[in-house]
Amino acid sequence: MTPKPDKPVEELLLDRRLGEIDPDDRAWIEDRLAADPQVKAMNAALGRTLEALDAHWTPPPPVNLSEKVLRYVQSDRAEASPHDRIMPPPLEAAPGRVSRFGLRDFIAVAACIGLIITALAPAMQRMRSEARRVQCVGNLETISRAVSAYGADFSGLLPHAGVPTGASWLYLSPSGAPHQSNSRHAYLLVRLGYLNHESPFRCPEGRTASGLGRSGSGSADVILPRAGTQPQDPSRGEGPVKFDVINIGELSADRRRSDDVLRLTYPGLTDDFAFPDACSYDGLNMLGVTPRLVDAPDQVYLGDPNPLFLGGMFRPSINPNATNSPLHDGGRGQNVLLLDGSVGWLTSPFRNRTDNVWLAGEIQDYRGTEAQSDPHDAFLVPATPSRGAPPAPRGGE
Repeated sequence: MTPKPDKPVEELLLDRRLGEIDPDDRAWIEDRLAADPQVKAMNAALGRTLEALDAHWTPPPPVNLSEKVLRYVQSDRAEASPHDRIMPPPLEAAPGRVSRFGLRDFIAVAACIGLIITALAPAMQRMRSEARRVQCVGNLETISRAVSAYGADFSGLLPHAGVPTGASWLYLSPSGAPHQSNSRHAYLLVRLGYLNHESPFRCPEGRTASGLGRSGSGSADVILPRAGTQPQDPSRGEGPVKFDVINIGELSADRRRSDDVLRLTYPGLTDDFAFPDACSYDGLNMLGVTPRLVDAPDQVYLGDPNPLFLGGMFRPSINPNATNSPLHDGGRGQNVLLLDGSVGWLTSPFRNRTDNVWLAGEIQDYRGTEAQSDPHDAFLVPATPSRGAPPAPRGGE
């Protein structure tokens, strides 16, 4: 087995591209490329970054370039005086002399630096975005392993937490329809221990849900029962259950970094994600017909947010056939997790010629009770935990 080189993986990938890598290092990095999807994705991202260099054409130098340079150097030496050849140039200007580096030179240097920064900034931004997308792929692969383990224990079924008849997965449910977030099903992976924590559900591009409008109501007050208190019977002389009112928007970053703190204090949170931005991904609508793991391996299970339902609201102005998720690179495409465990990158909402992952069949208008009727129809809907629900309209509004 080839020992691991001292260089980081990124440097080894670059050396491999430039053809300046030792044979032992090459053998090690080739093994990693074959065995580690993340290293393979990093290599692909590096290749896309270097495409601009490959595409740049440089004219060949003149055939007699070296002869011209040699003649110029010889003539310059012949014209120089003996004093110029013997005495080195002064290191500092003589006292009283003004430096030749003036304001114009300073402005020119500053302009050159500005041009360099302007030219490099987009490339650096693209590289950072590619790195976050690779990390997003790693998150989805972690979730995929948990889904496979769940399916092995439950006869190939997908995680399903149950859905009441007529439930709505949008915040503004039709009259009389109970609200049930679709994310409750994927959260079973955390509840049952197939995932140790919720962090794989947070994409690095989804730093704050407000950036996508997913928690525009995140500052709403939430009333939760305090741990250690149970509903009691006043007729028997028992005191009422104690409640706390918390404001999600005012929670400190230290408390929001881990939902475990809230879940220990407020056990009512244990059936779903604590906040809308705790889950960056939209999931296959479990209200509809869903396949077993082996029945539809190319079916989409999770993906970047559906632009039709950002913030848990239906947005009819969005064109579902021409709009990508805004999560990566301003809408250049979306990562999706398939039931066969692979992670794909879609540059349009269509995973094949007919199936649009943003729509249930041909339905164009949504109230939250719609669902796919075909187990091979991918329909991604948002995470809408009850704690992130918008406040109910006041009377007269």
